[in-house]
Amino acid sequence: MYARDYEVGWGDVDANRHMRSPAYLDYAAQTRFAFLAQHGFTPEAFAAAAIGPAILHDEVSYRRELRFLETFNVDFQVAAQSEDGSRTILLNRFIREDGKVAAEVKSLFVWLDLNTRRPVAPPPALLAAMNAVDKAEGFQVLEPLSSVKKAA
Repeated sequence: MYARDYEVGWGDVDANRHMRSPAYLDYAAQTRFAFLAQHGFTPEAFAAAAIGPAILHDEVSYRRELRFLETFNVDFQVAAQSEDGSRTILLNRFIREDGKVAAEVKSLFVWLDLNTRRPVAPPPALLAAMNAVDKAEGFQVLEPLSSVKKAA
């Protein structure tokens, strides 16, 4: 399973002296993009393909606090994905030094064609990188975008 280590920075802390909510989303995204870059889909590859992720829904479950200067680990798995890769649910877990889960972030997203501003299936190299991500326990197959009915 892919994971990265981080440290809670000064700008990550809120008035309650623990990591602020948006910081969890930032570290989740950083972990995902670092994985993709290591698997050949760099920022330059995103630009050349004119594609990017469009988050439709984020769900954060908090269990334990992370405080200023504490180190933590963020892992990265796929909880659900359509066969064509057009729709994906990612799971990031935030693990404290003591091994306890501090939080989980689940994100539903589609790939957005940056020229047409429409959701699309990813190009083969990006799909290959996404298929290299470990599957979470209980992994599910989603319907592709083409079979999802549009709201009236």
